[in-house]
Amino acid sequence: MRKSFTLIEVVVSLAILGLSLVALLTLSNNSQRRLMKARDRWQHMHMLAQGAEYYMLQPTEDPPYISTDFFDYPGYIINFRYEDAQGLPDELNQLENQAPLRSLILELFRSQDNQVVESLTIDRIKYGSDE
Repeated sequence: MRKSFTLIEVVVSLAILGLSLVALLTLSNNSQRRLMKARDRWQHMHMLAQGAEYYMLQPTEDPPYISTDFFDYPGYIINFRYEDAQGLPDELNQLENQAPLRSLILELFRSQDNQVVESLTIDRIKYGSDE
């Protein structure tokens, strides 16, 4: 007597195989999306780090805009501004013979939609007499 699979067993096994493939493809798609998102975030932070390096090395708070020789990322622009440091008691920021603390705020803009994609705030001491 020869034993073979019944139709119901074949259908159930194909359903299990199909569900397994759907789960595998969903997992693969989600991991690929997370990987692309992490890569984009890393690239944006890398661009901001380049901008921070450029502006932190400038002697004044009104340097020229970053050139394409240093920041060669088509489609992205770095804007900067300085503000008074937030959250410090006035007595700490207005001491005699002490340079004030300023915040350098960098914003990475995407040119195509003029959206801020990432920003970075760096506290730094304001040197010099350009007050």
